[in-house]
Amino acid sequence: MRLKIVATTCIAIGLLMSTASSHLFADVILENSATGGDIGPFGLSGSQTYGQVFTAPITGTLDSFTIYLVSGVGELHGAVGEWNGPATFDTGYGESYNLYTSATDDSIVGGAYTFSPNVSVVAGEQYVAYLSVYGDSPTGSTDVALGTSEPGIGYFAWNHSGDPQNDSAWDYGANVGNLRFSASFSPITVPEPSSLTLLGMGAGVLGLVVVRRRRRAKRTA
Repeated sequence: MRLKIVATTCIAIGLLMSTASSHLFADVILENSATGGDIGPFGLSGSQTYGQVFTAPITGTLDSFTIYLVSGVGELHGAVGEWNGPATFDTGYGESYNLYTSATDDSIVGGAYTFSPNVSVVAGEQYVAYLSVYGDSPTGSTDVALGTSEPGIGYFAWNHSGDPQNDSAWDYGANVGNLRFSASFSPITVPEPSSLTLLGMGAGVLGLVVVRRRRRAKRTA
């Protein structure tokens, strides 16, 4: 009985320590503010894809991102891809690999378009999050809101050549700044060695308890 109590206590403390350590790693937010300006039109056949280049602040998961439109365009989708360009504005780069593409979204009439890709990202690497009407049926055009310059939020980019996935045909024309943009990231959490040790000790003691019970059962059989 005493061994069982010791094992249960070790496991309980280990789990508590593991949970407590995970709470020390809060979600990380990239976010800018509206400048009052905008870029338009977006949603016409010649203005298919508008995106924001950003730098992953941590190694972990991109949980969600939001890009803001002035009004709705009917059908569109959101996507995230690896970006093969630098962290500061330059020409001649594009999405090297697509990580996520949402289903068509026609439920929002304007404002904040939020998607939850839940894809892995690496700290310091460049990515592009974008809205696109390619393959959808937009019912009009709108402007995309501009945002302030903030650390980790790189620059606005667009692609009017067709399917933006696995495509280096993105364009710029001029560095007009950033879209109004926000993104939420969660880190990879690893239990501290001390909590793993306690969990291991608890599991070991429980195993010893099971072995002793089996031996007693054989003796009384």
